[in-house]
Amino acid sequence: MWVQFEKWHGCQNDFVLTWLTHHEAKYLSGVLQRNAKSICSRNGLGVGADGILILLTEDKTQKIPTEVIIINSDGSLAKNCGNGLRCVASSIYRKKDSSFLENIELIEVKVKEANFNIHYLPQTNKQMLPFVSINMGIPSLNSSNYWHDEAVEEALSIIKEKNTYPIIDDIATCALSNNHIVFFSSEPCPPRFEELAEKLQKIPSLDGINVHWAQQSATPDDLEEKTKSFLNTGVGEFYNVTCWERGCGFTQACGSGACAVAALAFEAGFISRTKPILVQMPGGHVHLKHTEPSHGIDLIGTAELVFEGKMDL
Repeated sequence: MWVQFEKWHGCQNDFVLTWLTHHEAKYLSGVLQRNAKSICSRNGLGVGADGILILLTEDKTQKIPTEVIIINSDGSLAKNCGNGLRCVASSIYRKKDSSFLENIELIEVKVKEANFNIHYLPQTNKQMLPFVSINMGIPSLNSSNYWHDEAVEEALSIIKEKNTYPIIDDIATCALSNNHIVFFSSEPCPPRFEELAEKLQKIPSLDGINVHWAQQSATPDDLEEKTKSFLNTGVGEFYNVTCWERGCGFTQACGSGACAVAALAFEAGFISRTKPILVQMPGGHVHLKHTEPSHGIDLIGTAELVFEGKMDL
């Protein structure tokens, strides 16, 4: 059966996105999940992607999905994906020519049991897709996570065993649908980071964990100016972040991982919550706002359509 799809990326974290009715998904969602490795393969035989996004609707006329299924490149299911949700929001926005969506500003999408509010920011260039702000939910930080001590102890054990890692300022954890462990350092990501990330997947109480290396540095002047131009404020803090995701390995970016870095940095209390944190990843950058600890953290960025096609399943 031929299935139409769109290839999108957010900060080069790329996805195969397809719209399916609930009826179609009864047999196609399982097929897509079982074939995720081959579909996402970059060996020339697949489309090439970090994951698959299925947008479910009641029928073909519906313009906003009732639910989104996120499939990792290894076929496992994800509870959240900030970059993927930006791609979802941008795919929806492309339908704005419909009178139903002409003045769209705020929508809600469901992923598993969680609902995410997506806000389209005002744009000056009507020919471009708008910046998207996604409320990613309230993060659970450090000791609030039952697995925090176990994860940190395991990380320290691995680092002590090798004794080849740069100085680490802090090891912190965040649960935001997905589980994350973040290594904060003033030094660049070390060559043995992948080995560290892979070993952390064996933590007994967890079914895998996303691992990030966050290096704080000065904000580049051009990014400071861009931030002022569309958020009307400067950058509070800047981090270079390397992402290793459960079910994928190294990725160009991780939206929920960027949220984890920012939420933990804000929680440390050394910077004001009035300014956004800017996270630079290999594939691009995103802004994070978290004005109140009791409120959800906002992920702000864009997405880009790469191409459209169809695949035979």
